[in-house]
Amino acid sequence: MKNLWQNKTFWGILMLALVAVTAITATMIVSSNKDNPEIVDLDGPGNTVLENTTAPLPEEATTEKEHPVSSVTITEPAPAETTTPVPETTVPAPTTPAAEAAAPVTALHFNADSTLVWPVNGRVILEYNMDNTIYFPTLDQYKCNPAVVIQADKNMEVRAACSGIVAKIGSNEEIGNYVTLNIGDDYTLTYGQLGEINLKSGQAVKSGDIIGTIGEPTAYYEKEGYNLYLELQQKGKPVDPLDHLDYETE
Repeated sequence: MKNLWQNKTFWGILMLALVAVTAITATMIVSSNKDNPEIVDLDGPGNTVLENTTAPLPEEATTEKEHPVSSVTITEPAPAETTTPVPETTVPAPTTPAAEAAAPVTALHFNADSTLVWPVNGRVILEYNMDNTIYFPTLDQYKCNPAVVIQADKNMEVRAACSGIVAKIGSNEEIGNYVTLNIGDDYTLTYGQLGEINLKSGQAVKSGDIIGTIGEPTAYYEKEGYNLYLELQQKGKPVDPLDHLDYETE
């Protein structure tokens, strides 16, 4: 036994064994600390087990962050511009007498049995007469009369005695300003001694429409005074208008 203690080899082996045991122990402790949050203080007395001092993660780290609500800018629509409507002005296209003749008037027909309405309210002061002569006060002579002359007042409205199309607007020294209407079937009706005329060539006229007003009498009718000259023709030949008017001779 005394030889054993004095044997250096024995002591060397013993020291290696202790180092190996210590290394194995330390390795086991480190491995245990990785699996267990508890930390062992190897240097403290009695190997006191310390509690896990790892601080908890902040609350923001353990929960989903709430994304802020995107700010939405609501743009109210701009008020609609209010503008005063500009009234439309329709400029009639230029028309020819032939185009205006196709205006909205029913087919024109006139014959021996057709009737006329009185264009003015007044008495007949010169009757139609192409067979015999009649006396004209202003001219102080007897002559034939292809029309009737109806007494009227200054500026009195003159109405169409029947429907027709304006064939001619003119003026002469005998009957002054006049309008001639085509009234159908080769008949025409002429209104003379007019002042203002409210028609134009080719215009469609309905029975009762205002065609103008009574003007100053011409030099041929000064003594007769204000009057309407009314002449009816068929194919260019005079026809008595009184045959188509509600008229009784005295």
